[in-house]
Amino acid sequence: MTPVVGRTTSWLCLPTMLLIVAALVQACGSDDGRTGPSRSGPTEVVITIGGLQLAQISQDCSGTLTVTAPDMEPLTTPIPQDGRLSLVLSGGLKTFTVTLVCKKLSGPQSFTGRAQAEVIPGQRVTLTIPVTVNAPPAAAASCSPSTADIGAASTCQCGAVDPDPSDQLTFSWSAPTGSLSTTVGSQTLFSATTPGTFGVTCTVSDGKVTSVGTAAVTFRFNLTGSYQGTIHKTAGPGAGETDPLTASVQQTGDSGAGPFSILGPGGTDGTLAFTVSGSAFSGQATTPSDVCELSGQIALAGGSLSVSGTFACSPSGTQGTFTATRS
Repeated sequence: MTPVVGRTTSWLCLPTMLLIVAALVQACGSDDGRTGPSRSGPTEVVITIGGLQLAQISQDCSGTLTVTAPDMEPLTTPIPQDGRLSLVLSGGLKTFTVTLVCKKLSGPQSFTGRAQAEVIPGQRVTLTIPVTVNAPPAAAASCSPSTADIGAASTCQCGAVDPDPSDQLTFSWSAPTGSLSTTVGSQTLFSATTPGTFGVTCTVSDGKVTSVGTAAVTFRFNLTGSYQGTIHKTAGPGAGETDPLTASVQQTGDSGAGPFSILGPGGTDGTLAFTVSGSAFSGQATTPSDVCELSGQIALAGGSLSVSGTFACSPSGTQGTFTATRS
């Protein structure tokens, strides 16, 4: 019989081959730093942002949290109310980037911070994210005088206090009416051509956020001065006559008084007493023979102040109109 050569040798080698295969399988499943990162289940990650844990932040705002790190898929999730995240991470020193978007948190509506941590898969990782919130400057406006004559100006100052001393502040001014002029940094001149109380607002910016301050200025007509004009009689003695008129008055607050003269053949001297309300005035003109009730309007045009109105005198019955411009 012819022997079968090699068959005995093949069976003898089989145990050796099985050992080699087992060794290869074990090597493929091991983590020696060369065959890829090891992950052994989720890792609990605790994040503190600006001294607050996520559970505390979630009580004050609703928003999202995004976490990224090497060897992990970016995670975006609602801010967890229990303050815990569960991530599958490989081991080693990692830099985590955390972005918080919050609609109710005081300060920025969103910010991003970074922190490093040593990750041991399966063990808790604590990330402390420092947050520097830019503090806005505090603005306060003031104007002097707070009550000014129309045609004059009030000087307005904008004071600002910034908790961040390195910030460079810029100033701007606005007003719903009137005129702002000679603006130099935190100061401006505010004037108006109509009576009333108006707000002037300064806006202070540190390049990141702004703050505003508002001051109120009341503008009024002041009739103090000398006037020249005419008086026209429409009824009573001298009806149809037009005579020159001069007056010199002094106004303090809303009230004023002074002498006047009507020139011409029917002229006379007298005294005026009046009050001003907005752009209107009313009062009396007293002469040796009459007491005249008068009322009218004040106007400022082209830098000139003028008054015009009507009068009615008793007992003479003289009535008419007048107009005068301050010289």
